[in-house]
Amino acid sequence: MANFIYTGLKKATFYPILEDGTLDTANPIELGKIYQDTLKGTRADDTVQDHFAEGEPENPAESFSTKGVKTITLQLMQIIPEAVAAIFGGTITTVDGKKVWKEPRDTPQVYLGAEFETKNGLIKRYNRLKVSAKENDNYMANQLMLIDVSMRVLNPMVASLGPSETVWPETVTTP
Repeated sequence: MANFIYTGLKKATFYPILEDGTLDTANPIELGKIYQDTLKGTRADDTVQDHFAEGEPENPAESFSTKGVKTITLQLMQIIPEAVAAIFGGTITTVDGKKVWKEPRDTPQVYLGAEFETKNGLIKRYNRLKVSAKENDNYMANQLMLIDVSMRVLNPMVASLGPSETVWPETVTTP
């Protein structure tokens, strides 16, 4: 396998999580188009707790670390009614032939799985994401309405799955 730099988003797929904790890959959720250059995964810095011996302030006697939480962020530029319901909760009804989203009174807890594929075949899979989103209603003439989506990577409900998985392509091609 060649050592290669992976760039660019080819495809983003989102999945509901089944009762057994696995991803429902047979029924992907269409969230719409992702605004260019907004999909990003970032891990927060580790939390470190140092413990010092009395009279020895230079170097810790013991140190404990906790891995930082990884967050995936993106902006949706194509606002699809079913996607709005999938990330915000609420219901979709049809009134006079038009789809109407009714926002829930309370904030629902939304969990999805996701898979992101680069242009040259690297796949990052997240088995359980806690989704939060906010509307970016922009009514200016040359601006877009966007939905800001933030997803925290959580441990999956299935012990045999990792929080994320990386799948490298067998052969690497230049995009």
